[in-house]
Amino acid sequence: MKRLTYAFSLVIVTALMGCASVNTAPPAMQAEAKTFPVQTDKANLYIYRNESFGGAVTMKVSVNDMPIGKTGPKSFFWLKVKPGTYNISSEAENTSLVTVVAEGGKDYFVWQEVKLGLLFARNNLQTVDAATGKAGVLDSQLIYVDPSVVIKPINPPPDVSTSISLTGNSKQKLEELKGLRQEGLITEKDYQDKRKALLK
Repeated sequence: MKRLTYAFSLVIVTALMGCASVNTAPPAMQAEAKTFPVQTDKANLYIYRNESFGGAVTMKVSVNDMPIGKTGPKSFFWLKVKPGTYNISSEAENTSLVTVVAEGGKDYFVWQEVKLGLLFARNNLQTVDAATGKAGVLDSQLIYVDPSVVIKPINPPPDVSTSISLTGNSKQKLEELKGLRQEGLITEKDYQDKRKALLK
């Protein structure tokens, strides 16, 4: 019985320590992702798995119920998303879920931690700070995501980029415009265009 248990455990550990491959992005895209570029009207969402443990197991990842691909050891996704709420889920022996409320012009990092399971590897999604997230991303390879995959936010902020109603004098209106820009509700271009119109 002990021999059987040992052999079974050895098979599991061997599988967990193997190496599964993923579809990596071209070198130019890899390099761009690791500069962490930001856009005022979008957020960067990084989902990374920087461990070798459980390397034989790929794990399916979805964002707002939209499948985006599978992670392998030392790999990451880079998504440029509109402001709003995003539910990230990943499947292994278990299903893990974490929610990110994104604002324009910011980076968000979700770490997929891999743990020992009963039969297969388990996973645990958790948000981490920028320093930890960037280190994990730099240690991993970007996974290619099909451009046809479109992820829409849940509860997006109201679209005020084309129609903004402001009250008060010009100074007050400028302050309101600045506030909208800082909250990521309007783009830098919208801000500059409306600022020029107010100052005429």
